[in-house]
Amino acid sequence: MLPQNIKDKNKFSPKHFTRQRIFTVDFLTFCIIYLISDQNRFGYKHILQTLWKKLRELGLAIVTDFGPTAAAFCKARKKLPAKIIKDMFYRVIELTNKFKPKYLWKGHRLFAIDGMKIQLPASPELREHFNGPSNQIGESHYPQALISKLYCVLTDVVYDFEVGPYNSSERELAFLHLEKLKPSDIVIEDRGYPSYEMFWEHQKRHIDFVMRMKANSWTVVKQFLKSGKKEQLATFKITPDAKEKYKDDPTVPKTLTLRLIRITLKTGETEVLVTSLLDMKKYQYEDFQILYHWRWPIEEANRSAKHHQFIEKFHSKNINGIFQEINAHYLLMAITRLFMLQAEAQTPERIYGLSYKSAVDFVSDELPALLLIKNEKKLDSIIRELLNMISNVYEKTRPERSYPRQVRARKVNRFPMVTGTIP
Repeated sequence: MLPQNIKDKNKFSPKHFTRQRIFTVDFLTFCIIYLISDQNRFGYKHILQTLWKKLRELGLAIVTDFGPTAAAFCKARKKLPAKIIKDMFYRVIELTNKFKPKYLWKGHRLFAIDGMKIQLPASPELREHFNGPSNQIGESHYPQALISKLYCVLTDVVYDFEVGPYNSSERELAFLHLEKLKPSDIVIEDRGYPSYEMFWEHQKRHIDFVMRMKANSWTVVKQFLKSGKKEQLATFKITPDAKEKYKDDPTVPKTLTLRLIRITLKTGETEVLVTSLLDMKKYQYEDFQILYHWRWPIEEANRSAKHHQFIEKFHSKNINGIFQEINAHYLLMAITRLFMLQAEAQTPERIYGLSYKSAVDFVSDELPALLLIKNEKKLDSIIRELLNMISNVYEKTRPERSYPRQVRARKVNRFPMVTGTIP
């Protein structure tokens, strides 16, 4: 799985990785993946020493008596393009595709798209590239990035992710995810995504969607709510923004016919869904009362990235280093999900789901063996033991949770402005 070399066109300099060093392309890539699996509890030197100890225990030939210095590792990783790690991510996703969902929804694969803001280290280079929130007082001390994800809600696998500056458009990043989907897939999206452009970009690829609408943002939605109907077909006219964007594309229709659905929540609130699934016999009203809630696992994936893998804790303060570590986090997530799918395939049906938190810790502990050992017999034994550990730690699923959100942390200014007082 680890890359053995880098094409000249992808190198930062033709001189990089031309001499035989400890940090070859494959070993340096592994070290960065191992680095983020530590959850940033320690610095470079501590991590390198513990890694060398594990490598000695595994009997790998690359090991010397003492590991490289922190400065040598820091210098070496600047030569590695972050794209190399993301290419590994896509190779793992190809392996997860071999595990079909336990079931499809009316013959469709179900996906969700969502964005997540993450806080980055305070450095001039990162601030210039990513930017951050600001108000009348000034700019925030820490820059932020936007991560957009494409998530399969039936297998809990992140299929794709894109990283952009703080003020990136979630919709523009979502367009990139659509290239990873197939005709007849269904995408579930939240209130920030509906737009004429989003409707059309899905439909021209023959990808269906279910989106939650803002009740006060579309005239056709206001009229639908006033009508008292629980569902109806509605005509959406092209908006001025969409007309400007597609002014050179004569294939874009001036109107789209979509289906509006009114859902009454248990709290008494009313939400409106818009969908391209127009067949009311095949896709009945009652189906949508459950379907939108299947989007919830992507929120759990955001939580896992922040609170189980600590994605916001970085070792680097330069752009390439930030992308390296974000890519490595989602690679680790993909590897973990691959093992969880394998464990589920060989585990009897139960009402409980496997614990991602435990699984990612088990996989992190075995990363040196999984990625560096070439003895197939020894590796097979390690994988069997790992699968056994993952399959024996599970947690009860909690569908349709509706508890009020409680923030128990001490109330502080999380994003202090540069000109303000930093707590």
